[in-house]
Amino acid sequence: MFMTAVTRTPRAFEDAARNLLDSSRGAAQALKAEFRDSLLARGHQQQQLAAQARDIRQKNGNNQLLVRASLEFSNYCRQQCSFCGMTRRNSELQRFRLKPAEIRQIIDQVADMGITQLHLVAGEDWQPGKFLEKPIQYATDLGMETTLAIGQRSSGEYRRWREAGASRYILKVETTSEEAFNRARTGTKLFRRVSHLLYLRSLGFKIGSGVICGLPGQSVDDLVADLLFFKMLQPDMVSVSRFLPNGQSRYAANPEGDQDTTLNFVSLLRINLDRPDLRIPSGTTLGHRQLDGLLHGANLVSFHATPAQVASLYSADMIHTREMKMMSDIRRLSEKSGLILPEMFLRSRP
Repeated sequence: MFMTAVTRTPRAFEDAARNLLDSSRGAAQALKAEFRDSLLARGHQQQQLAAQARDIRQKNGNNQLLVRASLEFSNYCRQQCSFCGMTRRNSELQRFRLKPAEIRQIIDQVADMGITQLHLVAGEDWQPGKFLEKPIQYATDLGMETTLAIGQRSSGEYRRWREAGASRYILKVETTSEEAFNRARTGTKLFRRVSHLLYLRSLGFKIGSGVICGLPGQSVDDLVADLLFFKMLQPDMVSVSRFLPNGQSRYAANPEGDQDTTLNFVSLLRINLDRPDLRIPSGTTLGHRQLDGLLHGANLVSFHATPAQVASLYSADMIHTREMKMMSDIRRLSEKSGLILPEMFLRSRP
């Protein structure tokens, strides 16, 4: 039951993924130096970088704060990633998997609040993909747009979920450094993970990816390579999470990722992926600096719809540093960032 599934895409997508990675690594040295200096910017230089990112967001009409309902429905995972507390090695973690009826009930609740973006998240659960089809169809019938972030799966599962109504898929690479990737992830290769992103795009999904800032052994030059990769991939959604050492993971003893470098990465994403529909989240790994993520160019936050009794068990990150956001918190982020919330959220309950 715990065997890692081998999920492959057609050879053409694997070749395209290799070419994309190779091309991003061959970028001009001047651009690499510019990115490196920007990632290390502090003080006035950092403020200028953030202002440039906000200006581009404003120019592209991204002055609205997008809100998605993030529902973590399972912490089962068949992988053994070094940075994550949900690794299948972790026998201390109490596992949970919400039932379809429970998921539908939560969908009703967030739809009543006026939220139209549903973000379904899980570990790489081995449960058959058919489980999700009805909740996706249910959300679609309510007029919601469904994003899936549930790992690397089979081509058949991707197609079924797309046919059920899911329109976006997030598959994070975590790093484009082959060495760091192989230390951090199991069950796949970097080029193969990228090939899945390209395959998902061919099915009509809007694709998302992301990296972790501060992974053990990661250099600033590795982050530069990540930025160059995203500049070539041009995803519809892109994120950077700050590394938080989960106490039940292999990386438990490593230091946290740097907040300012993470924020500068957000700004560089906004500046270099200059498009009107780009979604960049300001994530909970920023802790008390989530507002700064918005001030550095992000335009998306999550309303946490995971039931309280299991929320702390979704332990990809260090739990006590991960701040859960309710609607009252989101309203405050909107006011302080100057990003506009739809009127319905201003009236909704906490």
